[in-house]
This record gives sequence, C-alpha cells and structure tokens, in this order.
Amino acid sequence: MDGDAFLRNLTPMLSRAGGQTLVDDTNLSLTGIELLQHISALKEMLRPRLQPGDVVAVALRSSVAYLVLQAALVDLGAVFVGVPTDAPYLLDDVRTRCEPRWYALAPGSEFAEAARSDAGLLLVDERTASVSVAWAPRERSGVSDLADGRVVAATSGSTGQPKLVVLSPESYWFAATSIGRVTGIRASDSVLHHLPIQRGAGWLLWGSVAAGAHNLILPTRTTELPNALRDNSITATFSVSVGLAEMVKQDYSAESLPDLRTLYYSSGPVTVDLKRALAERFGDRLIQDYGMTEVPEPVTVLTREDHVRGLDNPTLLSSVGKPLHPNRISVESGAGPSEPGGIRVRSPYMFEGYWGQPLQTVERWYDTGDLGYFDTEGGLHIVGRRSESVRSGGVSFSLNDIRSHIMSVQGVEDVDLSVLPDDRLGERVRASVVVSAGSGLDAGSLTDHLRSVVEDSRAIPSEIHLSTTATSFEERNH
Repeated sequence: MDGDAFLRNLTPMLSRAGGQTLVDDTNLSLTGIELLQHISALKEMLRPRLQPGDVVAVALRSSVAYLVLQAALVDLGAVFVGVPTDAPYLLDDVRTRCEPRWYALAPGSEFAEAARSDAGLLLVDERTASVSVAWAPRERSGVSDLADGRVVAATSGSTGQPKLVVLSPESYWFAATSIGRVTGIRASDSVLHHLPIQRGAGWLLWGSVAAGAHNLILPTRTTELPNALRDNSITATFSVSVGLAEMVKQDYSAESLPDLRTLYYSSGPVTVDLKRALAERFGDRLIQDYGMTEVPEPVTVLTREDHVRGLDNPTLLSSVGKPLHPNRISVESGAGPSEPGGIRVRSPYMFEGYWGQPLQTVERWYDTGDLGYFDTEGGLHIVGRRSESVRSGGVSFSLNDIRSHIMSVQGVEDVDLSVLPDDRLGERVRASVVVSAGSGLDAGSLTDHLRSVVEDSRAIPSEIHLSTTATSFEERNH
C-alpha cells in the first residue's frame, strides 16, 4: 500500500453502498458516498499543511470524525497515533515518546493539557466531521522517516505497561477485513459499537464499514448496553467481559434480543462461568477469538457451533477455540494441563515493532507472554501469563505498579497481591497488606491513597486485607 491506498481500497466498497447509511453517531450520519466525499475533501485541505511522516496524535470521542481523519492522514503518508479516550493517561506516554508534530482534538477537549506546546493543533468538529487548523507547529520535531503512512495503536499493553504498536497500512487493513470474515458481518447487519472505537485503533469499525453494514456508534454506558441492543434492533456487536456480564445480570437472552445475530468477544479474560451463562442464553450467536494488537488477526476462534457444543463439553467451552492457521501458533513443547507453556504467534501481517524500537524482520515469532496448552481436540487453553499483570475491564495494569503504590504508604511493611477471576471485570486484585502496629492504617485509608495516585480506578484492589507486624507471620501461615 502506497499513498492513497486506504481510499483506493475503500472506494469500491463504499461506492457499492450508495445511499445506504454506513456510519451513524449521536451527531452525524453518513452514507458510503458521503464518507468518501468527507475523506477526499479533508485530504485536499490537509495536503499543503502536512508532510509525509508527520506524527499526529488523535484523541477523539467515539465518532464518525475519527474514521474520516484516520483515512485522510494515513493516505497522506502521516503517522496516525490513536489514543483511547477511556485511557487518557496514554496521551502522556504518546507525548514523551512520539513527540507529535500535530494533535487532533475536539474544541474544549480535556486532553488539551497533555499536548505539546510546540505542536500544531487540528480542531475537529465531531458534529460535522470537519477539521480546521488552529495553529501550525512551531518546531520541526515530530516528523518520522515513515513517509508512506502508519497507524500506531496506543494500548495499556498486556503487562500493564503502555505500548505503542506500529502497524503498516497493509496490516491495519488486513485486521479490519479479517474480523469481518470471521464474524460474517454483511450489508444487512446493524452493528453497535459501544466500546471506544480507538480500541485496536478502529479496525473493528472499518471491517463492518467495508462489509457495507449500518454502523451505530454509541458511547453507551455498560449498564445501558442491553437496552441499546434491543431499542436499536441491533444484529451484531463487539464486547468485553464487563458488557457480557451486564447482559447476564439483566437476564437478557436470544428471546429478549431476537434481532441479535452475532455477539463477538475476545479472550481476555472471560471466566468459564460467564461463558456458560452466555452460551445458555445466546447459543450460536456467540463468537470468541484470541488475538492481540501486535498480530492483527484472530489467532484462534471459538465458533458459534463450539459455544453450543460446549454446554455438554466443559473442556471445549473453557478453551479459546482452534487456530485458524495452525502454522502461525506455537506452544512450548510438552505443554499440557499440568505444565502450560509459552505461546508464540506469527502472521504475514505482523506489527512492525513498538515505537522507538522498530523491528524490520517479517519472518519472526511474537512472544505473547501468555501461558497455555492445546487439548486433545486441538483447542487452545489460556491459563495465565509469565509477566505480573491484571486485566480488569478490558485494560491491563502492572501488579508491580500497584504494589509500589501501596508500599509507598508510611506504615506499610509488606504487600502480597493475587489476581482473582471476576465475572464482570474479567479479573480483579486482592491485596494482603502487612502494616506496622500502631500505624492507624485501614483498608479505607489505603483505598483513598490509591485513588489519589492511580490513573484508573480499575487498578485499585477490590479487596484489601490487613494484618499487623505482630500477627502477620501467624496469619500468613494459615
């Protein structure tokens, strides 16, 4: 893919959609033809102002404007850095590591304080998907040697440490279309995107757009998800453990959501109990995959039929399905239920590396950091990670960081953290804290301290158990 390839791939697909509404948010609805017109007009406006290799950090709420800006920037050879708006702390990491030459923000954005003062600013009107230049960059920094367009996905990382994953336009487009193939999304579908569309830098949405489906972008609260599916006659949606648990909690099922044809979710982490509850309610409407941003395609898939058969086969239901391409996944030799091994994956469309340390080799394996094994039927089971992290509410957090925050409190002498399964969040943290006698510390004061120092409340332990120095040895050995 060279310059203009993004639009070149989109044009035949969107043209076929004609006057059908493809994207629809609370502010703006666009047909396929209108979406093409917006992208083309924005490219012409930005062409004399941007140069290939310009790094542009984009932090927008879920909206049609995000798609328009992404397509235009990548085709102009810029580096599009997408920052999820539910993880604003990632913008600080982008500022220091990428040194963006431009920021694209909505007027009055709460993210403006994190922008570099010497960078240019593109003001994005999310009501109309129009863009204006507030001011140009004052320095020549923020220009990379990647002059043929890139998408950089800012993620919390599977270890809880932020990562900036560099994807070529080819890899990004492959990610979008592969999701469409696995889910079977088609032009007759109405797809609800209730997660920030910056997850995966937006490829879930592009895959549905390319299929010609009607895409509804709603920044819906998790508690409102089931009603949003029902009230909008949604036929397909993508979700994480929090949204799935809410559907079970509110006792929704195939009967109460008769239009829903596809409920697609990823592996990490969803408890077996929650999967069983979902399978009992939604049966062959469910599809699960195992994948990661670095290898932008589903590595394994637990199919619709697997979810139905899994009700009578607990081993099948506890897996994340079988590999789509067996030669693209490797588990350390001898791995089994009693001795899981490290999981490595590869793809012709691998990421190029992390920002600042690009990898140029294509024929290589990516070490996921996950531990697992294959069962006798070929299903992959994920049992944990090599690194210390917790994934709560779809975001990964470093246990070392959480431990350090607690240890920084005067009077704390030792901390032991454990990760527990949670049907709603996927995983949660329990902290066992040893404090000095007479310190006056309690669970409430420790929680208050954590609220003041962590950037995301999901990183705060849901349980804090205290013991004093005098009793800790006895309590820890019972």
